[in-house]
Amino acid sequence: MPLDPQTRAEGLYFLRRNPLFGPMGEEVLSELVEKLQHSRLDKDAFLLHEGDLGEGLYLIKSGRVRIVSHERGMEKTATYLGRGEAIGELTLLTGEPHGYSVRADTPCEFLVLHKADFDAILEAHPIVAIHLSRALSHRLALSFHLPEHRPHTHTFYSLIQALPHEAMLIFIANLSIALVEQTRRKVLLLDLSPRSGDIARSLGLQPVIAPEIQEEDLTDFPSIRRMTLTHPSGLETLSLPPKILKNSSFNSIPPFFELLKDNYDFVLAIPPVEVDELSQVVLQEADKAVIVTWDKAPELTEPVRQAFQTNLADKTDLPVMEVHLHDPAVPAAVRADFRIPWSEDFHQPFRESGSPFLEQNQARDAFTALSRLARALGKLRVGLAMGSGAAYGYSLIGLLKVFEREHIPIDLAAGTSMGALLGSFFCAGKSPLEIEKISKTITKKWLFENILGDLTVPHSGLMAGQTLSGFLQSILGPIEFHQLSIPFAVIATDIRTGDEVVIKEGRVADAVRASTSLPILFKPVDYKGRYLVDGGLVNPVPTSTIANMGADILISVNLTAKPSLRRGMKRKQSFSLVPQSPGMREILFKMIYTMQYEIAQARTEIAHVVIAPDARDFTWTEFHRAEEIIKVGEAAAEEAVSKIKSLLPFFSDHCKVKLDKAV
Repeated sequence: MPLDPQTRAEGLYFLRRNPLFGPMGEEVLSELVEKLQHSRLDKDAFLLHEGDLGEGLYLIKSGRVRIVSHERGMEKTATYLGRGEAIGELTLLTGEPHGYSVRADTPCEFLVLHKADFDAILEAHPIVAIHLSRALSHRLALSFHLPEHRPHTHTFYSLIQALPHEAMLIFIANLSIALVEQTRRKVLLLDLSPRSGDIARSLGLQPVIAPEIQEEDLTDFPSIRRMTLTHPSGLETLSLPPKILKNSSFNSIPPFFELLKDNYDFVLAIPPVEVDELSQVVLQEADKAVIVTWDKAPELTEPVRQAFQTNLADKTDLPVMEVHLHDPAVPAAVRADFRIPWSEDFHQPFRESGSPFLEQNQARDAFTALSRLARALGKLRVGLAMGSGAAYGYSLIGLLKVFEREHIPIDLAAGTSMGALLGSFFCAGKSPLEIEKISKTITKKWLFENILGDLTVPHSGLMAGQTLSGFLQSILGPIEFHQLSIPFAVIATDIRTGDEVVIKEGRVADAVRASTSLPILFKPVDYKGRYLVDGGLVNPVPTSTIANMGADILISVNLTAKPSLRRGMKRKQSFSLVPQSPGMREILFKMIYTMQYEIAQARTEIAHVVIAPDARDFTWTEFHRAEEIIKVGEAAAEEAVSKIKSLLPFFSDHCKVKLDKAV
């Protein structure tokens, strides 16, 4: 049975992302996609057994699988794979038996390419065989073994902290553990600060700091391992005072860092903050610098920044992430990539017990922000694209309720039209329950009174939009984008040029007002010299926007099902023998809706998870039916939960210590 267009697009996207198949070219990939077949597997069922002959490639369309091996009759989990990942590439090429078993951890769907079909395509395109022979030697190392034996990508961070010593200990200890918790990967905390060892001691570890280190100790991983300590969470720490390294040959330090990169997924290095030769070497080797400031220690900020610029030397292309700790009771005034609510009260338990771990009840918002920062460092940021759909948008509230219940995080978001409106409330700190209460105030009476009061002499729109503006101001006030709890972008359309306009600066209420201005119904918004209307005309599901904002995991909410399937849009049956033409309102909505449907199909292609609530029993204008539409969103979100969790290591069950923290 041929695949439907959406599934075919997913298969093509998966193959393009695969490092083995992606370089084959569009012609070959298109032929491969046509050979894909759909397959399902129940939870706990085996897809493959160790020793099975390689007969196909399996692309995970949804769900999560476990790669397992058997030792002395015991099943041992090596790793987990989720949506978009491939199983069986090497055995597809070699025909050799599988060296592992694959068991479904959740109900799964696969796209399958059988070996016979692949061999036929390979025969038709001999040049592809040359590419595969070159890639095969590299990819052989990626066959599944235990995690410590598998190659991996690494990231080396240099943490430049303008913090008092106590705040530095607490912040870095909590961030390091959060990175382990969110990624479930190998993390090394490399303490090269003048008071090296204090962070390890705060974690309950006792670093043994040798009086001197030989050059060969830095280039021999077993020697390095003997100097590291492991926290019960799995975090490893290595404490090396700068003076010890300065006594060693500096020529051995770059190879030392390379050795750490080869053996750890993430290295968090804490160099000296002053102008220092060691700090310069760390920055030269770093993939990214993370600068941490605190509004309670402004006197440290400028000296540390000046030293950082001097240490940076010629590496001006080094990416820099700004993190700012601010008073939880005061809106953050400093622009930064991440803002962490932070109070000196958080330090009191450390002073009393020596434990650096924040107390969840006292510092819940700080926990949430630290987890977001950890996902950013771990390249696991979750982005939510909130589509347009007028009253259908209420289903987004149901989705947010389920996400909150299931502890699924949202690290950044973008919204179009109704998605912009509800998304702005959420990113401003409103809970799903609070947003639901707001939605239920929109009754038939409210709509009648406010719409009549907003009518204007038709020129560029039937309604001036003053009622909508007042409503937005009452909820959002003067808040600007940089003050939002979660980074957010709003999509609008320049009605004169037809260009998409992505708004991420200025007053949020003004941007949302522009994005929700449905043409003809609402007067366009004059926004910085451009006349803006509903963003759904150009980007009804802003998946590309969250990708451009830096999201690693893309979740799209598509509220535009095929127009003919909308039961709520059908006219009532009439006994008249004369066919009745559709009214102006129906023509307008059908026209806009059909256009948005066609655009949305292409816009969701790159998403890892697409959620499409079934709101066929409602119409775009039924804003008074919020409670019913919210339930539709809940049902759709519940179906997607397992897919989303399969993409987030936080939800796996193989962490050494299950830490009880807020997401």
